[in-house]
Amino acid sequence: MLIEKYYNLVTLYQIILTSISICYSQKLSSNECRELGYSSSTLLCSSCDELKEFKIAELEKSCKKCCITDTEEREATRYSKAVLEVCS
Repeated sequence: MLIEKYYNLVTLYQIILTSISICYSQKLSSNECRELGYSSSTLLCSSCDELKEFKIAELEKSCKKCCITDTEEREATRYSKAVLEVCS
């Protein structure tokens, strides 16, 4: 009886952990990210972590679903020029 309850608790715990990991690991499509205002090709996950600093942590979940993981050894990309467009 006690062992059966233990296995039931372990099974429940595994189901909960699996559900949580599925919810947080689902990535959104690039179109869905664009609709939310994110560029999924350039958004780094470290940028999503900075949202907490500005007290906008509620955006972090959607940000994490659109970001790409950054590596610490990533080299900076240098471009030959940039175009700044000002909208009025």
